[in-house]
Amino acid sequence: MAVRPEHATIPTHAAHGPRHPGPPPPGAFGPHGSTGVWQPAGAARPLRCDSCGLVDRGEYCSRCGWSMGSSGSPTRLVAETFLKVGALRRWATRYWTILRAPLPETLRGFRLGRLSDAAKFFEISVGFYFLCLAPSTLFGENPVVGLVGGALFPLLCWGTTYSLYFRWMRRIAPVRRSSRDFLAFLCLTLGFTFPPMALFNVPDVGGVLALLLIVPVYVYLARTWAWFWGTSWVTCAGVLVPCSLAGALAGSVALLPALLGL
Repeated sequence: MAVRPEHATIPTHAAHGPRHPGPPPPGAFGPHGSTGVWQPAGAARPLRCDSCGLVDRGEYCSRCGWSMGSSGSPTRLVAETFLKVGALRRWATRYWTILRAPLPETLRGFRLGRLSDAAKFFEISVGFYFLCLAPSTLFGENPVVGLVGGALFPLLCWGTTYSLYFRWMRRIAPVRRSSRDFLAFLCLTLGFTFPPMALFNVPDVGGVLALLLIVPVYVYLARTWAWFWGTSWVTCAGVLVPCSLAGALAGSVALLPALLGL
């Protein structure tokens, strides 16, 4: 006789509770749920690799490692290599998915996605950040000095901030996270918040955009990190604020050329 789902035996590890929340049940996040956006799209049928010509199935070619079916033709392969059209399209799709439902889709992306995909998502957001930073003179009048300062600032500021934040929260949070989990979640959250924060650097309109977007950005960060650590947003904010101050102090090194008039 079949066992009804509600009478099924609970596995031992589930009875004692997982170390952190497991995957969401179907439809847990309502109509905005987009599981396919976060899961790798493996080829269900054999395809010819555009790079080496091997007929293979799977997400990547087993001979050369090229993404199967990513370009569709050798001509598009060359365009993809130089212009990253596919990567930009995937980034836009994922960004729009998160934008429609920021908290639930960030959690869905973390639960179902991979660290490599989160890192690529963050990579393109960082590129957008530098694109918006290009006309700014925040890091000095000299374009070369400004470019170097603009590259050093996020590395020193955010690197210091989140290194301290991870170590601190690992000591006090109820949910103990691995460095891999932390980096994946960090790439998703910063990948989503970097584009609006990059707009703060656009001359003439940056100040207005900062006033409009700064509160939603920090509310989003507080809520997502509260879920990640299994604690309150007050605790997360209470730790993140001093870590951010330390990061800003480290990042101020990148502002020295502007202060010295270079």
